[in-house]
Parts: sequence; C-alpha cells; structure tokens
Amino acid sequence: MGLAMKLGFTYDQLVDTVGIHPTTAEAFTTLETTKSSGDSTTGGGC
Repeated sequence: MGLAMKLGFTYDQLVDTVGIHPTTAEAFTTLETTKSSGDSTTGGGC
C-alpha cells in the first residue's frame, strides 16, 4: 500500500476498489459455464 501511495494512488481510488477474497477470485477464474449456453450459473456449496 505504501508503494501505491508513493506512485500517486489516491484515497478516492482506494475507496473505488473492490476487494475479492482469494477463494471467490478462484471461482471467477475457473468459470466453465457461459451465459449464452443457457445452463444454470448457480454455484454449489463446499
């Protein structure tokens, strides 16, 4: 965070960012169902 501030990252930019938990990010990067397929995109539990 300190490096980002030194490079000009502002508080307003920080407020506009969205944090994603690594487990959730993994779900986004391993998506196999496309919206156009018409299949359900509802996720299952652990």
